[in-house]
Amino acid sequence: MLKACYLVVLIGFVLVGGGCLGDDDDDTTSGDDDTIDDCADVAVPCAGNHDIETESDRVAIMPCESISGDLTFRIQAWLTGTHLPCLTTVGGDLIIENNAALTSLDGLFNLTSVGGDLYIAGNDCLSQTAAEMFAAGLSVGGYADVFDNGANYPCP
Repeated sequence: MLKACYLVVLIGFVLVGGGCLGDDDDDTTSGDDDTIDDCADVAVPCAGNHDIETESDRVAIMPCESISGDLTFRIQAWLTGTHLPCLTTVGGDLIIENNAALTSLDGLFNLTSVGGDLYIAGNDCLSQTAAEMFAAGLSVGGYADVFDNGANYPCP
């Protein structure tokens, strides 16, 4: 079993991050996607705001069980999915906006709460119905604004 682990860093009393990424099981078949499936072993709270601008940004927060600030996926042509299986809570705003290739929010399946505002808009390959269903399953502390998704749905 191959894993790349990184150190949990404490600054004062704030946990910055930690956990293991990589091969999550001993399965060497093509069904093993080398991502975190069992969050109980790696999930950690993460401080601050997180703007996902690269795949590395997304991978870096995969072990986050909670994010104290905002989580933003904005104008990323490469983004087809969210895949943050450990995430249950975003303390600030969740913004998913203008990601042309985003087809699914299924990667946020454990997310239950957004403390601030929820904004899902302009994601051309994401079904408006799927975006609305995702939003309906969340507890949102601020406003929930879900509109103009699916302009090109379904995408090839």
